[in-house]
Amino acid sequence: MNKSEKTKTKIFDEAKKLFWNYGYSNVSVRQIAKAAKIDVALIARYYESKLGLFEATLSYAFDWSDSIDINDGNIIEMYVGFLSESMDLKDETTIVKLIIMNSSDPVVGDLVKNLSQKKMRNNILKGLKKITPLQFDLMIATLIGISQSRKTLKAPSLISLKKNQYEKVVRHILKGAVSFKG
Repeated sequence: MNKSEKTKTKIFDEAKKLFWNYGYSNVSVRQIAKAAKIDVALIARYYESKLGLFEATLSYAFDWSDSIDINDGNIIEMYVGFLSESMDLKDETTIVKLIIMNSSDPVVGDLVKNLSQKKMRNNILKGLKKITPLQFDLMIATLIGISQSRKTLKAPSLISLKKNQYEKVVRHILKGAVSFKG
């Protein structure tokens, strides 16, 4: 990887952390540049604008769903993995966190909601035969709920869980969501 590619990657990684943890409108290009330890002008050079950089993180967040085989047999483990991939409360850079922090943003909220529906919900539902749309939506609601309980409410019993315990809890509530008959 040459210097230019390293710089672009560094900008992307720091922007992703900041956007996904604090929300698009709460992050400035100066904050991103400072976190990446680069000159602010390099953001425009590589991504054209703050919005262009945010859109790059969205592509990263949602484009995977076009190429992955998601089905009734693997969806729970996939979501357990997504939520446990980053348990760090200060740096929880998960897709769930992206959605929580940006879906109500006045600038990018509609973009996030539309991509979430189109790229994740609709794509994933195509591969599901036994899990209904309501059960899928309940799964997403539980993921958002547990993430918020840990991050925002600082629920002591959830914060203190080790990774394997946390995965067990997430697996349990997701199984509850898919067993709902309504």
